[in-house]
Amino acid sequence: MSVRLGSVQAVVVSSPDAASEILHKHNAHVADRPAVDAVLANSLIGSPPSARWRALRKLCVTELFAPSRLNALRPMREEKVAELVRHVSRHAARGEPVAVRDLAFTAAMNIMSGALFSVGLDSGPSDREFKDAVKEATVLVVAPNVSDFFHIFKRW
Repeated sequence: MSVRLGSVQAVVVSSPDAASEILHKHNAHVADRPAVDAVLANSLIGSPPSARWRALRKLCVTELFAPSRLNALRPMREEKVAELVRHVSRHAARGEPVAVRDLAFTAAMNIMSGALFSVGLDSGPSDREFKDAVKEATVLVVAPNVSDFFHIFKRW
């Protein structure tokens, strides 16, 4: 079945056999996600493969995700997780409710900030401001854009 959303055509596969055939014979065409305008600006995740994309990917693989780099950051990750567990334990000992989602978000942001900038969030802008900025950016990126469906509006 084919569905057209503005100028974007989507194919719906409803049987396992058809899905298997499409994934085996046309994997290169269906493996790519549609690139939404909000993500295309400067994103490694949303950009289609190109020379720039390959260079950024190589940089991530060699500098951010290399085993030596990950091993060097292990003590920092373990400390942030230990802080999270201590915080939850203190609240649990007092019988207080714990918003684990907010605590996990803060721990994850502290780990990423420490890995990328060698500075935790405690050293920069307030935690609440940063959370709000990340949440707003997430909403803006995942929200559908009119130009994603009607390419004539792309320049606006």
